[in-house]
Amino acid sequence: MISDSNNGRASNGRFAPGYAGGPGNPGAKFAGRLRVAFEGALTPEDVTAAVEELRKGLTDPSAKIRLAAAREILDRGLGRPVQSTEIAIDYGGAGKIDYGLATPEEMVTLRRIQAELIARGAAERIGDDSRN
Repeated sequence: MISDSNNGRASNGRFAPGYAGGPGNPGAKFAGRLRVAFEGALTPEDVTAAVEELRKGLTDPSAKIRLAAAREILDRGLGRPVQSTEIAIDYGGAGKIDYGLATPEEMVTLRRIQAELIARGAAERIGDDSRN
């Protein structure tokens, strides 16, 4: 049974169809408006001047400054590199699974399954009085 008193949740605790669940990120709208205003205030000349300052950093005597300038130029110009995670699990002679070969969509599915298994295990442990 679904009612406003249970916040749109079904008897299993999950959100019922038609209930989005949760307020989302209330600060996102403000951050989006701020970003648009900031981008609107920048001119191409401002961006060029900022890049020139970063270029000056590439010739600084300090290695820390040179590295920071190079990182900023590359991160802003090419985007930050995608961080990959390599996980290998030994399944008792079945060989190791290299998750580095999984697509991003497959990793989302694997994480969802893992979360469900963890939740199921936690629920089983909570209901098992013999472990206390």
